[in-house]
Amino acid sequence: MEGTDQNRGVNYRTLELFQIAKERSDSFTYNISVGDKQSAEGFHHVPGIIEAQVENIKEVWDVLQIGSNSRVVGSNNVNEHSS
Repeated sequence: MEGTDQNRGVNYRTLELFQIAKERSDSFTYNISVGDKQSAEGFHHVPGIIEAQVENIKEVWDVLQIGSNSRVVGSNNVNEHSS
């Protein structure tokens, strides 16, 4: 999701929304939230999901870091034998 320095991932590219919101602030008000998965119908349906309203890039990274620290990744047979 983060990508590399040469090819930024979706997380970095999404942060451009803050610049767009700033440029359009005279005409529009934006409410930006950070969450997780969304269904095709547009409704969140992940049990235990936390959605946080954010005002700036630092708040986004803080929320993503909390999620990353909370995620538990279990090992499986594929991971143990991959190169």
